[in-house]
Amino acid sequence: AKVGVAQGMILGDPDTSAVDRISRHPIVHTISELYQTGVVVKLGARVPVNSQNIMLKRELIPAFLMTPQFSRYDDILAGLIAQKVMQEREMHVHLGKSFTWQSRNPHDLVRDLRAELWGMEHITHFAELLDQIPLPGKSVIDDLRTIWGVLRQPTWMPDGVSALASAWLDDCERTL
Repeated sequence: AKVGVAQGMILGDPDTSAVDRISRHPIVHTISELYQTGVVVKLGARVPVNSQNIMLKRELIPAFLMTPQFSRYDDILAGLIAQKVMQEREMHVHLGKSFTWQSRNPHDLVRDLRAELWGMEHITHFAELLDQIPLPGKSVIDDLRTIWGVLRQPTWMPDGVSALASAWLDDCERTL
């Protein structure tokens, strides 16, 4: 399989939601045999990809724009956009090695929860909207311009996201 993004597993104190952190205080000490071996996710299936311990193909870097308006969902939503672009190129997500240990700095979990509410409320709408967008498939940048053009339309989209995405893509186009 062609892999576009490889998400390594996190041992120790993983980046998880404030709800999980408040209710379960997760600390990961072991990785299942499945993830030790590694898995390639079926094309078209969505998995959470975040900014911890990932590798991605250079051509996909423009897809991984993490906007501050999405707060604690910035990497998760970027991962969904990247997977949409990858699907057009028959690229998969790989989950497994490499493993890393993380010790998190102290967090105000109530503050984190507040910062996650917008994402919790809109992640399903976001993913469903992405699924409906036909992409031209000419280049990653063209596909992303199409995606961000559609994402500027919903009334639930935070202010400034479209302008930031446009400036980011202009910079990426000049750089790549």
